[in-house]
Amino acid sequence: MGMYGVLCSLSEKRRALLEDDTSLVLEALHERRSVPGLLSLDKSWDALDKILAHGATKKSAAKDAILAHGGSEFGQSLGFEIPRLLEVKQVKAVAKALGALPGDFIKENYSALESLVVHGEFGRRRPGAVNDYEEELDALGLADEIPEDLVYLSDVFTRVVKFYSGAAEREEVVIALVV
Repeated sequence: MGMYGVLCSLSEKRRALLEDDTSLVLEALHERRSVPGLLSLDKSWDALDKILAHGATKKSAAKDAILAHGGSEFGQSLGFEIPRLLEVKQVKAVAKALGALPGDFIKENYSALESLVVHGEFGRRRPGAVNDYEEELDALGLADEIPEDLVYLSDVFTRVVKFYSGAAEREEVVIALVV
């Protein structure tokens, strides 16, 4: 089993509940229950974090979007490090910074992955790899030009932007974890 990233937005009530037992997030994930405010990043977490580190300005709050580097530790370790929490003010800053990024941000910064070690081997086309987006790329005439990883990362990134926008509107905190 590989590591995967998760973002979870929390109301004050849910925050209080999880402060005592962060493992409740894992229970929801393992049961595959639909939990409002829960976004699985699957294995894209490391690639997206590195793309943001590469392409966002040095002081941009967007760099906190995936692993909440500027947040505080929250709860107990769930397997790979202690989850990190962004307060409402930080969530709003991340949402604003993500919203200011150009629409082709992932595409423009994707090449940074080629020289890095990235969990899930994003940025490296592997012969014989399963291509979930093959039909879509073929239909656009781009199957040989655009790596599947780029399409997948762009799709997940779009969900991250929407996730933060919603959390900011609801004035919720966000925890980021890798399990």
